[in-house]
Amino acid sequence: MDDGCGLLSPSPPERSDSPSTTALVARRVQPGEAPEVGSQMARSGFALAVHALVLLASSPEFATSAYLARSVNIHATCLRKVMATMTRAGLVHACEGRDGGYRLARPASGISLADVYEAIASEPLLRPNPAAANPRCPISVAMGPALAEIVADAEAQFQEALARRTLADVADQLEVAVPESPLVPSPHSWSEAF
Repeated sequence: MDDGCGLLSPSPPERSDSPSTTALVARRVQPGEAPEVGSQMARSGFALAVHALVLLASSPEFATSAYLARSVNIHATCLRKVMATMTRAGLVHACEGRDGGYRLARPASGISLADVYEAIASEPLLRPNPAAANPRCPISVAMGPALAEIVADAEAQFQEALARRTLADVADQLEVAVPESPLVPSPHSWSEAF
């Protein structure tokens, strides 16, 4: 189902074709973009959510959707859909009104990346072939059960890796990457920040 933000299955990045190279060019996700099928939402929605939540972890006060959307580089409407999911999962508190916005529901060290992924993902990262097995082909008949165990193991390891990391861990990595500047400007000094 299309949510108008490309978040259920985002559009691919635009390509910049030149005679010598083909490079991926980042672009802002806009409402009304056509979605793709598959587990793209889990991947892109997860990255968007982690980005916004780490930003909230660095913000001492409520942060507006406009502030978060500019940092994440998506339309504020799309960001609000991600944040609504985070609110329903109990990871974020939302406050409406002129001085409203979002803040983490608990400390960043208490929110694992598995918590975020579970809130976003509606299906496993790897999925079986949606086509029905061909009963006349022994490979086709056996493929589903053969892959099911592998996929289940991969998903379990993926979930375990996410469970070992928190939003605070991600924020700490960012502080190491950019040690000479503050991690995030105040939500109320937006025009000076970006």
